[in-house]
Amino acid sequence: MLARWCEADRLTPSVHAATFRKPADIAAYLAPEMADLPQEQLRVVLLDRRGRLIDVPLVYQGGQTETAVRLADCFREAVRRSAAAIVLVHNHPSADPTASPDDVQLTHDAGRAGLLLGIAVVDHVIVARDGFVSLRAEGLYLPPDEDSSLRALQEVFGWAYDCGSCGAHVRGLGASTSTCRRCQGPVNSRVTPTTRHRQVYKPARPAAA
Repeated sequence: MLARWCEADRLTPSVHAATFRKPADIAAYLAPEMADLPQEQLRVVLLDRRGRLIDVPLVYQGGQTETAVRLADCFREAVRRSAAAIVLVHNHPSADPTASPDDVQLTHDAGRAGLLLGIAVVDHVIVARDGFVSLRAEGLYLPPDEDSSLRALQEVFGWAYDCGSCGAHVRGLGASTSTCRRCQGPVNSRVTPTTRHRQVYKPARPAAA
């Protein structure tokens, strides 16, 4: 029983007082557990606004070469635990930590999704027996610029909310709106297509006789 407790403690990193400032901190924290795994795992490091660790949930565990990932699963615990930022971490059983095109694409997709959710995707760290790679440090990922991205987004989408308390339907607000203008109840802003970008179906005119 004592041996099992010691093994469980070794395989479960402590979530108390850990603070991450650079990719090497992430690698040092998780590589001892993940680098030698025979199958690929994807975990999400949940951070608060000060870079302190909240939790490291396992998102997916796959085979020896690839892992199927849904973006919604990457953010589920982050939303539930009110994380301010996340770092994607996965291992390469091949021992080579070099990022694949799929790794790069996943990171960019997650960055854009995080922008809409208000959760920063800081980096994607790959650990393996031969070391680790930070996609951000390698220049393979740059977190989306919130200001420019939101300006571009607002050209196609506007922010809106539907209040569940008083039934108000309000459009044209900022993404930071948190209370209803009518009843001051709590609301969650959402994006909605702007009028000028909605596709309007126009029936074809009958040909002249």
